[in-house]
Amino acid sequence: MTRKWYRGLLLLLIVLGVRPLMTPALAASGDAGDVFTTAALLTCSDTRCSATATVPAGTWVPTWCWRDGGSYNGTPRWFRIHYGGQDGWVSASQMSSQPTVPYCNNLAVGEALFAGQALWSPNGAYSLAMQNDGNLVIYSPSGALWASNTSASPAPVARKGSFHEAPWVRGV
Repeated sequence: MTRKWYRGLLLLLIVLGVRPLMTPALAASGDAGDVFTTAALLTCSDTRCSATATVPAGTWVPTWCWRDGGSYNGTPRWFRIHYGGQDGWVSASQMSSQPTVPYCNNLAVGEALFAGQALWSPNGAYSLAMQNDGNLVIYSPSGALWASNTSASPAPVARKGSFHEAPWVRGV
């Protein structure tokens, strides 16, 4: 039952253009941002995620895309960057010369989607939202297309890079 449900969700996400748990596409050459203050390189776009490195002040970093996540220093905007041989997230409040990059419409391995956050399809018409009540929902312009119908304490959609490790999948 769980495997069939999981395959149905993945198929629906692919049809909608949402690419869960894939590596980010490389940005066009020259897309870079200046980290003007020492910043933690986080595993996802939220301060609840762990830091994997520290980016020194004054460092120019390749920047792949942006996403709104957990608020930090008054802004919810985060950039997915590459530093020290690894990808991660830095708050837009810690970068000057903000790069012009596309929206991040995927979850890379190790990232998480927390309650109140969403991913949007490339055309902006569909979203995958983790609601505050713990229910994961796919929305279309006409309303909800699919829901996990879970109502546990809010939890991330993905941990350690696998939908199989997410609590809402284990509980189904």
